[in-house]
Amino acid sequence: MVEQECRITTSNGTGEISQDYLAKASFVRIGQFPLVLLVLRDISAEKRRQALERLFFHDVLNSVGGMAGLANLIVDGPKEKSSIYAESLQQLATNIAEEVTAYRNLLLAEEGTLVPNFTDVRVADVVREALLGLNHHPVCRLKVTEADIDRSLHLVTDPLLLRRIVTNLAKNACEATEVGGHVDISARESEGLMEISVHNPGLMPASVQNQLFKRSFTTSNEPGRGLGTYSIKLFTEKFLHGKVSFSSSAEQGTTFTVSLPVSPRA
Repeated sequence: MVEQECRITTSNGTGEISQDYLAKASFVRIGQFPLVLLVLRDISAEKRRQALERLFFHDVLNSVGGMAGLANLIVDGPKEKSSIYAESLQQLATNIAEEVTAYRNLLLAEEGTLVPNFTDVRVADVVREALLGLNHHPVCRLKVTEADIDRSLHLVTDPLLLRRIVTNLAKNACEATEVGGHVDISARESEGLMEISVHNPGLMPASVQNQLFKRSFTTSNEPGRGLGTYSIKLFTEKFLHGKVSFSSSAEQGTTFTVSLPVSPRA
């Protein structure tokens, strides 16, 4: 018997739906006919549970541990550095709130009940806030993240969803970048669209490209990963009326681009 996890993507007329299955294949013989018996068990709920466990038991607990350490420094450390520690503590608390909100929004998006809050936002501010949230993330440590964005660029969109999209794009780019490497974020307006691009110097393998936006697909060994690019596509295309694309080559590296309408649809 052979047992492997697999993913099946179907279309329901409004978009793609990916389900995770545990596939078991066994050789059987019925009379003179050799056959393969294939059994599929839906494990999508288990994958969602793993993602939730990772969120609370890994990301949130790590941040809580960092907050506890900073709180101790504020109480027992040098008083002249208390304000610096307090700012870091505030940022970690903000990160926790955003991680929980992001997962709640993902669940609502999959249910189709998420209601975006469209407002006028400055692109540079959204990117800056996303990068601030990654300052304490271990995957971005010792990697230079640069943003070259004209502060005059505005669009009407949901700022929380856009910040989550940029955060996930930047985090994924950092994961694919060697220590000391550069992740670059840029934005430009073209023909009524705001194009936000995140570039890293690495080449994405073809096997990764083919599975990229599927739920639960990941190149990491950690359980519960794989929501980043999936949520990017879901938020961008289903709720912000945009498109997400990417290019990857050995010569040019990998660039993800999110294209959003400058003004929302009527």
